[in-house]
Amino acid sequence: AFSGWAGYLRIALPGVLFLAEFWVGEFLVFCAAMLPNPAVGLSALAVYQLTNGTCYQPPGGLRVAVASRVGNALGAARPLDARRTYLCGLLLVVTWIGVPAVLLFAFPIAWGRIFTDDDLVVRMLVRLAPWLVLYVSLDALLAIGAGALTGCGRQGIGGRFALLAYVAIGLPVALALAFHTPLAVVGIVMGHTLGKLVMTAAIFVVVLRTRWSDESDKAIKRVKKVLATPDGETAPAASSHGGPELEPAGEADEPSGSGGGQNDSPDLRQLKDKELQMAAATCKTAFEEEDSASVRHAPETAV
Repeated sequence: AFSGWAGYLRIALPGVLFLAEFWVGEFLVFCAAMLPNPAVGLSALAVYQLTNGTCYQPPGGLRVAVASRVGNALGAARPLDARRTYLCGLLLVVTWIGVPAVLLFAFPIAWGRIFTDDDLVVRMLVRLAPWLVLYVSLDALLAIGAGALTGCGRQGIGGRFALLAYVAIGLPVALALAFHTPLAVVGIVMGHTLGKLVMTAAIFVVVLRTRWSDESDKAIKRVKKVLATPDGETAPAASSHGGPELEPAGEADEPSGSGGGQNDSPDLRQLKDKELQMAAATCKTAFEEEDSASVRHAPETAV
């Protein structure tokens, strides 16, 4: 029950660092209570955070989809499909960004009146609206980049950038603007938005410099390691540079120098044969799909 935890923790714990944005955000809410007129500031921040969370729902779903499809494509030796998935997610999220941007820029007062009739809070929300549009836009773009990194199994990079952007840069700037300038709550939002800008730019640079074929090779090696048999042999897997790397069925049962095939139990040998048959069937189906796709997209020649 406790075996194999190290591999999962190496992937999971860096992903926890991505939550630095939420730690800093909650801490800044507590700090807002120490500013002048805290009732207005906290009320405005509550509406700000609620609207921010609502606007993140579509990009958040796309992030999960991108991470899943990128991971599947890399493991299936399809690096171009992984890159195409990232670009499609980026296109969808750019389309979505226009919706909250138009609504918040066009109807900032109406947005505030949905939540409160207090004129002071509404005026504060009008001042926060442009920064909310910028934050929501950056957050949506970051969701796709973070999904791509998660699909590559590179959460550690994003976690380190999150500490740098939100804790080392965004938090000090937000506190300085809030307590040492007349901006108050607006300064808190501006500093946190700066952290989001740094985080988004850093993740985009990493994704743009990603070599998808190399990431596919790494994913395949991880799959081979997970599927390694007790004899130290690995289950058949694909290569991102060519076709499947399968042993011929006749060689699988031949004894090796260490007696790996001859001394296997009948159940283990039957399991190996079954794995080979399943891998061969999967590869055959993939090749047939590629052939049919190439036929469909081939240009028609004149008779």
